Amino acid sequence: MGQRLPQFWTRFDLEQARTAVDFEDLGQVAIRVLSRMEKNGLIVQICGPITTGGLGSHKLNLARFQIAIETLKADGYNVFDQMPFQSFMIKLLKLGHSGRALLEDFYGLIFASSLIKFLFFLPLWETSIGAKWERQRVLMYRLPFADYPIGLLAMVESAKALFQTSFFERKTYVQIEN
Repeated sequence: MGQRLPQFWTRFDLEQARTAVDFEDLGQVAIRVLSRMEKNGLIVQICGPITTGGLGSHKLNLARFQIAIETLKADGYNVFDQMPFQSFMIKLLKLGHSGRALLEDFYGLIFASSLIKFLFFLPLWETSIGAKWERQRVLMYRLPFADYPIGLLAMVESAKALFQTSFFERKTYVQIEN
């Protein structure tokens, strides 16, 4: 197979993600990943625009998300990296599952698990349907959160440069085969 697994993933997780028939199945993979992460300390998650709102581009939003994740990891945070789930989420959406199911059955399961101990919201979160839903859930579950440090806004140009240097092609996460 030759490709390395994302941190905290097992081959079983990967197989389960590949064969997930709905977002609840995919959420169960996330719960297993988070359970292994918990051994490394309190888990934080980043919330913000990915498919709607934000910088107005899915690819730019993903680049900014990745920068935020890597920045927090470099600062010593135990960050739940949602990026390895993206290709599986897109597959399920293309199969006709709704964005609402993604929020309720994947992210809802994660928030209800209490495994995430702190959340950072990226700038422009309020322009995203999903991030607004996440903010409501965070308030409902009374999870501690903060807005991501405003200095990230200055990193928007870095996100654009990162995207232009084929950053995502250099990542070695496993992709779905068609």
